[in-house]
Amino acid sequence: ISGDRGIGKTTLARHVYNLLSSESGESRVNVNGSVQCLWHSCSLSSSRKHFQYDDLLHAVLRQIDESQAPPLDNRKRLEPQFRDHVDRKKKDGVSLVIFLDEVDLLELGTVLEFISFISSCGVAILMCCTPEKASEVRSNLIQSRQANVQFLGLSGLTREDVNQLFDLAEARWSLVVKNPRLRFDKKARSRIADFTHGIPRLMLSMAIQVTDAKRSQKPTKKKELVITGWDVEQASQHSEIGDSK
Repeated sequence: ISGDRGIGKTTLARHVYNLLSSESGESRVNVNGSVQCLWHSCSLSSSRKHFQYDDLLHAVLRQIDESQAPPLDNRKRLEPQFRDHVDRKKKDGVSLVIFLDEVDLLELGTVLEFISFISSCGVAILMCCTPEKASEVRSNLIQSRQANVQFLGLSGLTREDVNQLFDLAEARWSLVVKNPRLRFDKKARSRIADFTHGIPRLMLSMAIQVTDAKRSQKPTKKKELVITGWDVEQASQHSEIGDSK
């Protein structure tokens, strides 16, 4: 799954993970029926210098069963240990699915080697990364024909999606703040969507900035706080959200 930061890659992957898992908490390994799911965020690994394929495989093994994972310095045991785990699960009728988030933080060689080995074990992987990393992975895998990979690219929200997002935000606001009621008019919604390229996380951040700015500049006792296109224009002059994309 590829897309700009804030587009919803992790949210979508988490949704699939939760559908396959027995619970939706932060548990690293969940088993539900015939599927064992494992979630690993590469941001936890990328802080270490020279994080390579062996390090990634070791991190995954530790999440599966820390007591059974071999020491990192005994790298020859990593792949056999992983295969043994997969084989044991297969005998029990359980398939393993690995979710890797923030894959763009890893070197391309690490990603390709991991895909090659994990796929050879008959294990499914769902990865989240930027479009740039996805393009690199795609071109290399096409050349090597190492694995069967499907690519899903996420883009900005449609106008219908934008309206649904704002409707939800206004409804959530009303649950917390009874007075005033918050409403974004049509132009405000459109300009926030344009300014943030329809990226959900940026849209919500922009909406919060605009709302805070209007409330601080013009306190009101009215029952409704209306955010207009003009309010968005004023706030955008002092916002770095669009540039940060």
